[in-house]
Amino acid sequence: MLAPDGQTLASGSKDGAIKLWSPDVFQERQSVKDHLEGHSIEQIAFSRDGGTMFTISSNRSFGTWETATLQPLTPYELPRDVRIAVISPQGNQVAAGLTNGAVQVWSVPNRGKAPQPGRNLLLAPPSVSEPPFAARIDEDRSAAFLLVTWSADGQRLAAYMNSLHVWDAITDQLVRKLPLGDKPYSIALSTNGRILAAGIDQNIELWDLTTGNKLPTCVGHREYTLELTFSPDGKTLASANIDGTAALWEIPSGKRKFPLTSHQYAVIHLAFSPDGRTLATRGADDMVKLWNVETGRELLTIELPQNSTDWGRYFGGVRFSPDGSLLAVGILVPAPHIEFKRAPAVTEIEAAEAAKARN
Repeated sequence: MLAPDGQTLASGSKDGAIKLWSPDVFQERQSVKDHLEGHSIEQIAFSRDGGTMFTISSNRSFGTWETATLQPLTPYELPRDVRIAVISPQGNQVAAGLTNGAVQVWSVPNRGKAPQPGRNLLLAPPSVSEPPFAARIDEDRSAAFLLVTWSADGQRLAAYMNSLHVWDAITDQLVRKLPLGDKPYSIALSTNGRILAAGIDQNIELWDLTTGNKLPTCVGHREYTLELTFSPDGKTLASANIDGTAALWEIPSGKRKFPLTSHQYAVIHLAFSPDGRTLATRGADDMVKLWNVETGRELLTIELPQNSTDWGRYFGGVRFSPDGSLLAVGILVPAPHIEFKRAPAVTEIEAAEAAKARN
């Protein structure tokens, strides 16, 4: 996770370590262990001014840290019935899905104070005799199909808790309850929160949240979709699929613009460059690839060490720097660390290829 000024990258790992990195000099700056070792760091976010960092651990510990020094501020244990918690992109709210099917939003005060619970967006179903997710609380965290996601501007929140709901995160008003065809494996909101994408079986359903109408379905994958992300302008959707392919889809038509097919195994993670012209994909084949979003052409392949890719949320992702010139890649071996790879722009690659052709 990059701080708002783009000068600090924060990472968290399975062993509870939190590290700060300097992207400009490709070096680790400082690190600290969470106050309860042995619990993985599952999420990191920054406050709007970047002065405070927030973390959520696998033991439901909500940590607050002073970014400059990594000094712990006020640790807070999330209630036992919290099944999933997701920090908003701006770091000022936490959305929590409870084991009884309820959804709450908590405000996060400044300077490391504990979150303030109490805003109920979705109440537990009154007819439920047994909490729907209680039996799975200590099992695989993806098994119960609990999904929570924020729009990039933090103004809308979507959650799948037996059904899919979308709220206005400013007013707490329900925007839509969507009748999905089945349980989704992945969901994403467009940057402005007006379009929702849901990966269901081999297809991706699209919904217009302004009208409540279902848009054309994205068809072309052979297996389920692991991750979805919208381009910064919201006009393109990228999907990472377990069938070994990624794809770019036109929004709102749902038409597949390009299949991206050169990974050997499942594609796990995706990231658009800040200008939306380049897509980075990461696969279980320990490859990171850059693609031209306009043409679907593969631009560059970055080979990673063998067995360096994590299928989870810890060290598996890829992130562009705010100016798009660097790509942060989590590496598992020989020990979890971040590597910074140069990410040449589309125009730079095309100019180099043209010059090579002339010679």
